[in-house]
Amino acid sequence: MKVWARTAAALLAAVMLFAACACGSSATNSGQNNPSTPASQPASTPASQPGDDVELIQDLGGYEFTWATIWSWANYPEPGATEYGDRRLESYERIQKQYNCTINHTTLNAVTFSSDLGQAIAAGSKYYDFFQVDYSRYMNIRDDLMPLNQLEGLDIDNPKFLKSITDIYTGDDGNVYGVGYDYQKAPYGYFLVYNKTLLDTYGQPDPYDLVKSNNWTFDTFAEICRNLTKGVTGGAITQWGFSGVDWNSLSVEMPFIFANGGREIKKDKDGLWKFAMLDSDTQNALNYLHQLIYVDKTFVGSSGSDLYAGFNEFCKGNAGFFISTLEYVYGFDSEDSKLKEGMEWGLVPIPIGPDAGGEYQLSENGSLAWVMMKVNPCGDKNSPDYNKAAIILNAIADPVYENVQKDHDAFFKMFKTTKLTNSDKKLEMLELCANHVVSNEGWGVPGMPETVSAAIDECVRGTDYTPKAAMETISGTAQWYIDAYFYGVEDEAPPES
Repeated sequence: MKVWARTAAALLAAVMLFAACACGSSATNSGQNNPSTPASQPASTPASQPGDDVELIQDLGGYEFTWATIWSWANYPEPGATEYGDRRLESYERIQKQYNCTINHTTLNAVTFSSDLGQAIAAGSKYYDFFQVDYSRYMNIRDDLMPLNQLEGLDIDNPKFLKSITDIYTGDDGNVYGVGYDYQKAPYGYFLVYNKTLLDTYGQPDPYDLVKSNNWTFDTFAEICRNLTKGVTGGAITQWGFSGVDWNSLSVEMPFIFANGGREIKKDKDGLWKFAMLDSDTQNALNYLHQLIYVDKTFVGSSGSDLYAGFNEFCKGNAGFFISTLEYVYGFDSEDSKLKEGMEWGLVPIPIGPDAGGEYQLSENGSLAWVMMKVNPCGDKNSPDYNKAAIILNAIADPVYENVQKDHDAFFKMFKTTKLTNSDKKLEMLELCANHVVSNEGWGVPGMPETVSAAIDECVRGTDYTPKAAMETISGTAQWYIDAYFYGVEDEAPPES
């Protein structure tokens, strides 16, 4: 089975995007090449004794705490931009006095991250106190991570830690290996943004109203997409029902598979991971997408090497929906918005599929979390370094207002003001999405994304294979990748598909 051209193009684009997203990572330094000596930036002032207005809670002896990420530092907002952000920055200064410590942060080099981390693991040397990973990286290093629920200094059950993150990063052994507290970095999954102006022009219902009336389903979405698609019989298509950034199936087809209750991999009755794309929920979703994309031609995605062709068509007002993640909507309401002038837009979850049990299910590939290595530095969970670092992160995660609810409300007020131009409906839908995120466990399994994407291309975007035949063709290869990743295999290479 051939791998469609978009897979190769996506790999190149992903490398470029990943390097670009790692804000500041191009400025390499000796600390990034030697994880044991990180180059860090103090959060504010060095460790000091508490002043008259700050009470010493626990003396950590001037401990130098360093946390690190590949991604941009949303935890350090622009001073003066918002009250919420300023309170967050002020909390770092206060914590340093309350615990007699120094808080440093550093941006990791995206290109050398894996090798640097591997060197630290091999040497048994201390890495950063906490560092941020996405789900695929977590899957690759999970055996080397500290169970955070075993650390006395970290109040893992406190509601200040996002349950959506702790659920995703809870291992098969019941231990929690990753936490998150920042609403801006919370998982929101794949959702849909829509061109309300275009829908109104063609007399289509507002998807927000369909969500509120419990009528936002695969059928209603398909009907709207068909009504918006123009030019099918009269020549080249100039307007489409929906669009997406065509990295691979993870960003187009997989969100609809999840929305119908399907998964790439699932555990069987014995608790073992199995290839799950021959299950009826996934098969039904693939048949649905084949009809919409190949037969009805309602979708616009990549054009040659231009992976963003579909996104650009949406921005120009030529598509009703766009399969989106949070970063795409950040600039929609800004002065330099890419959206067509005067275009009104909205935000809703991926619709509910007929096999989904009446619940929204939004696939999530990223799910950033803060994790800690076991070797930090002696492999003993009672090491002072472990617990000192845990105490500091626990303090950092404290609400900057009086309680978690007020923190939540203040953040989303800031988000609405700075990102969503005071749209209560968009904010309401974004929070709905956050409450229905499901992690895509198969995403982190090496070999699976490429293998599954190739098979999906054959059955959704062509007629050479039915969904059943396509998934049967790769089932042996896919299961080999799953077994190799989770359990280890004797064969050095997967069977050909």
